[in-house]
Amino acid sequence: METLSEEDIPWELREDLSDNEKRAIKDYLEEGIDINRCLRNPYGIQDPASFCSFLFQLDKAITNSHLNNNYRVFRGVGGDYGSTIKANLTSGETVLNPEGYTSFSFDKIIALEYATQAGDDKILFIANCKEGENALFIGGDESEIIFPRGTRWMVTRMGVSRDSPEVTFIYLERIIDNKNCNDV
Repeated sequence: METLSEEDIPWELREDLSDNEKRAIKDYLEEGIDINRCLRNPYGIQDPASFCSFLFQLDKAITNSHLNNNYRVFRGVGGDYGSTIKANLTSGETVLNPEGYTSFSFDKIIALEYATQAGDDKILFIANCKEGENALFIGGDESEIIFPRGTRWMVTRMGVSRDSPEVTFIYLERIIDNKNCNDV
């Protein structure tokens, strides 16, 4: 697996992205948590037309972006969200299907910090992504990469660290096709 390479041009410098797409990426970097919260619970959106326009531009930017190499990426979660996920996991059977955008980091340390700062049920997701898959490197302080809305992930295996604090490692594989399965 590769780490981030020079072949991955920062979104700010990409000439194939429109100004509206770049503005949507910038907005996501600033408000990603709130954006995903609105996607999970859309009833409180103050300006639905503007929000839909934003989503269209960000979706378009992600659709037009592809990974240049194979990468291993990481996502740290914990607290109530971690508890909900852990309660419903079975390796080889569980599919995670987040309603918002799924973000990961190229930096394992950053992802571990998120997991360990978030209360109980600390989880580190680990995914191997393949060259050519749709994903957008947005960088920022978290070396972040985001995947399209509705990206589904199969849990392939799990383990628990022997260190303190205890962290559950969950290995994921991205599901590219549209087969029916039991989603969480």
